[in-house]
Amino acid sequence: MRHLLLMVPLLLAGCRSGESPPVTPTPTAQVEEHHDHPEGLVELTGLQVKSSRLKVETVGLRSFSGDFQASGTLTYDKDLQVRVTSPLPGKAVELRSHLGDVVSRGQVLAIIDCPELVKYKADYHEAETDFRLAQQSLQRRRQLSRFGDVTRGPLDEARKEAATTAAQVRVADVTCEVARKTVERTKDLLVNGIASQAQLEQAEADYEQARAKHHLALTEARLARDHLAREEQVGRLGLLANKEIQEAEANLERAQERAKHLREGLEALQADPEGHGSLTQIRAPISGTVTSRPISLGESVTPDEELFTLVNAERLWLWVNVLESELSKLRAGQHVEVSVTAFPGETFPGTIGYIAPELDEKTRAARAQVLIRNQDLRLKPAMVAQVRVVTSSARSMVIPEAALQKVQELDVVYVVKKSDEQDWEFERRPVVVSGRSAGWVQISSGLKLGERIASDGSGLLKGEDLKGSLEEGGHHH
Repeated sequence: MRHLLLMVPLLLAGCRSGESPPVTPTPTAQVEEHHDHPEGLVELTGLQVKSSRLKVETVGLRSFSGDFQASGTLTYDKDLQVRVTSPLPGKAVELRSHLGDVVSRGQVLAIIDCPELVKYKADYHEAETDFRLAQQSLQRRRQLSRFGDVTRGPLDEARKEAATTAAQVRVADVTCEVARKTVERTKDLLVNGIASQAQLEQAEADYEQARAKHHLALTEARLARDHLAREEQVGRLGLLANKEIQEAEANLERAQERAKHLREGLEALQADPEGHGSLTQIRAPISGTVTSRPISLGESVTPDEELFTLVNAERLWLWVNVLESELSKLRAGQHVEVSVTAFPGETFPGTIGYIAPELDEKTRAARAQVLIRNQDLRLKPAMVAQVRVVTSSARSMVIPEAALQKVQELDVVYVVKKSDEQDWEFERRPVVVSGRSAGWVQISSGLKLGERIASDGSGLLKGEDLKGSLEEGGHHH
């Protein structure tokens, strides 16, 4: 009965076509026929190969580039994002930039009236006056010296001067050290929420002032020691020394040092050292766009209060996560391609700027920073971007991706074992894939150089292979 049921469809088909029904082999005969061929061996006729347009490739070596791809969100370059503040307390008397303005480095953003600036400028002008008087005094002493107005410099006065300046250095040392420790302590208090940012900035300003005074004390001490050395030499050799000339030289150097120090301080405050009054110009430290301007005209300001925020978006950052297995493909300075949804089909050049030295314990990935040039400002922060890294390697065994098939969760190819005009035989061969890129697959084992494999049309061989296995009772997927 079982044999009759198997033959019914064939008989019906034969009757419809007008032909004699074919003889159907018994199930036993089918099993024996398929067991004559090892599993994974596919036989085709020459006509089948030709009609299916099956393509055969020879396994060889070629240069291979493996792609690495990841995605992230574009952000501003922190080095090109600046918060602008006033160096001194004061009042905004003029605002020259508004939200959205594009400004250049050095451009005046605002003018602030700072009363404290008057005292700083007065000190500087006094120092400049002392410097000019010291120059005149030295010139006059040298003229008198030529007419015989010379005296022996008292050694005891030189020693007294050296001792006094040495004491001043010790006091400056202590003051500077106390100011330094105050800065460190204020930083700790700021971290714990006890101190404010303004207190830290004041402590840092006091420390800088203490360092300046320490430098000035060291200069005066050095001059005093030099003076003492000269007086001692004069005393030993019994030579006449012109005390007035030496004092004039020392006074000139001290006045010059003080004037230079005060001038640098005014320049740091963005104030014109040669000008008068209490107005200071707030200038843009970088070129960029004004993205924030919380200050209003006539409003009082403090050094810890934001006046403007400038952002230069000509360079952006993109942070991506790199799996441990992909780290070998990346290196700092490597060129990458970046794409965004807003501009389909376009890529923007980028560079790997930094790769974190440690992995995240949970994700087993390291953060990598991509630097992107954005001179036309088409890319915007917060855009989702994809980065593609093309990594090159030496020549290796590479096959077309079309040749690769998946059988029983394994990557396989079909290797030509026999080929002539009448008959072809293909053997299923498991392979180990080590990389993929642009339609090519890098093979680390499973094939030999010179072997021929099916590429285009290999899906036909997989279908024949699995059909034969299913008829034998297999369960390939």
